[in-house]
Amino acid sequence: MSYLNIFNGILASATLLTGLTLSAPALAFSVSNFATDGSQMSGIEVTANYLNGGSQTATWNPTGFQAGGAFGAGWSLTQVGDTFSLPWTFSTSDGFAQKIASLIINAIPGNTVFDIDPDVEGTIGSFIGFPFTVLSGQSPNTYAYSTDISGAENDLKGVLFLSWNNGFTGQLSFLADTDSGTLDTPIQAAVPEPTTISGVALAAAGLTRLRRRQREA
Repeated sequence: MSYLNIFNGILASATLLTGLTLSAPALAFSVSNFATDGSQMSGIEVTANYLNGGSQTATWNPTGFQAGGAFGAGWSLTQVGDTFSLPWTFSTSDGFAQKIASLIINAIPGNTVFDIDPDVEGTIGSFIGFPFTVLSGQSPNTYAYSTDISGAENDLKGVLFLSWNNGFTGQLSFLADTDSGTLDTPIQAAVPEPTTISGVALAAAGLTRLRRRQREA
């Protein structure tokens, strides 16, 4: 066998090992605060999609003691106090010319998550949560949580989606509990690891090349 074939065999073996290797485990996720208030969610991205087309995204900022909000052109989402027991307020201004078809609250950029399980503490340190609950105003026709959090259990989600079939104007008051991540392990969306099937496929391809080159030698 020539030196070139030996080198190619080593390269193919490396491909075999790479195909079977899963991504390195992430740092253990932890929650720094389960009593998150409106002033502690800086960076949350709030997107309003309009019924007649178009959208606007506003970024959450503190506005006062335990208070914060995201402010668009003619609409706002605000919250004051512990999100476990005190409401969010979504509202449009008088004379708002459009209707809002849906609202997307992406908490992850604010190092924040929604804690949706009211019965058990799924993720260590998160305590119990409080899922989306309308208190008053125009209820959405549908709502959904999405986006799993890396290292967390299923009680924590990154995004809350609200939708109105005929569009929203006016005011909505609702509860939706949030928790905060830490500086060492900031909140990140979960990324699926390579599947066993793809790993085996890569390994098989590497082994096939190795055997072919051995026969050719």
